[in-house]
Amino acid sequence: MLVIKPTDGVMADFYSCMALSLIISMPYIAYQVMQFVSPALKNSEKELIRSIIVPASFLFAAGAFMGIYFVAPELFRIFQDFNVGLGASTTLSISSFVSFLFIYVIAFGLSFELPVIMTGLTRFGIVTYEQWAANWRYAVIGAFIFGMIFSPGVTGFTMIILAIPIIALYFLGLYASKRIEKTNKTISITNDY
Repeated sequence: MLVIKPTDGVMADFYSCMALSLIISMPYIAYQVMQFVSPALKNSEKELIRSIIVPASFLFAAGAFMGIYFVAPELFRIFQDFNVGLGASTTLSISSFVSFLFIYVIAFGLSFELPVIMTGLTRFGIVTYEQWAANWRYAVIGAFIFGMIFSPGVTGFTMIILAIPIIALYFLGLYASKRIEKTNKTISITNDY
């Protein structure tokens, strides 16, 4: 890696600190946002937010872990091979490396939030379990498109490696949506009596 500008080392350190602080402090930030908006929320909405903070934090960390340990090294190898194939000399600025790495880490952390988003939409009655179940084929195709975009390579192996966790997360969200919908029906029947 090269230092191209005098500030590259400082900026790489700054990007690293900002990304790590965002990842580590996300549960506390979510808690503070909840404290700020909680006076305007109903009790059921407060319970929903409390129930998703821990799973959302865990899923974000799992996605970030996958992005940094499995996806980023493979992507660097693919891009390196592509540059060599073009006959270009391969040099990389340290600030470009760090910003590229953390963009992928945060992108994968956010993509792993799929089950939380699905259960939230089902809990609020926006999307039903039946709608999620009927459109699972589109979700599988979308996962492969996501894998294709974030892992450009000629082998397709990295695309499959990225798509499989997203597909598994979709079916986890499908299962959680079914349970949430069943719980909501039980609560509404109990409240009717």
